[in-house]
Amino acid sequence: MTIGQPGRGEPSTPDDSVPGTTAHPDGRGPTVFGADLAGNGAGGGRVAVGGRVRPVEVAELPLLVDLDTRLFGEFAYPYFVLRQLFDLHPADLLVLDDGGRLRGYCLGVAGSVPGLGWILGLGVEPTARGLGHGERLARATFARLARAGVSRVRLTVNPYNDSAVKLYRKLGFTFLTHEEDYLGPGAHRRLLEARLPGLDGNRPGSDHE
Repeated sequence: MTIGQPGRGEPSTPDDSVPGTTAHPDGRGPTVFGADLAGNGAGGGRVAVGGRVRPVEVAELPLLVDLDTRLFGEFAYPYFVLRQLFDLHPADLLVLDDGGRLRGYCLGVAGSVPGLGWILGLGVEPTARGLGHGERLARATFARLARAGVSRVRLTVNPYNDSAVKLYRKLGFTFLTHEEDYLGPGAHRRLLEARLPGLDGNRPGSDHE
């Protein structure tokens, strides 16, 4: 994995209908960061999840690595990558804390182009999907980015991840372009963009302190 520009693959099947990812037909991983949603399956076994969205703490990085690995398998960020992302963006690595258990996360950062931000990762564990947590994490990230002066947010999505595409449309993302082999041979991606503040007509608000 190469860290740097936006574009990370897709996960399994996003929350709510989606978040974060999908069961990777082609895999995922940042070579150029993008947004990865980790799925949402309709399946059974869901548990009621409340919790709060907050920045991750350094001592929780091993737990975040475990969550990311469960969501993205071989395409998950290794510990050293998440550690360095944490060092660079400690307040931007948001997690869904359900009584001490991390159920999901989202990472969105401002890019090198003024006013442009990227979602680099978004995922919710299987038992917590379909409950709105993916959208909740995304909106908390949008609020942070808007306060940092970001006016546009981009991400990449697996064109076959219908659940993720549905969620992103709900959040106000529109299609920019399709790139063949974006993440490598056969790993095609769509590039989407949304404008801030007020994705989907809502004024950004914080879900956490």
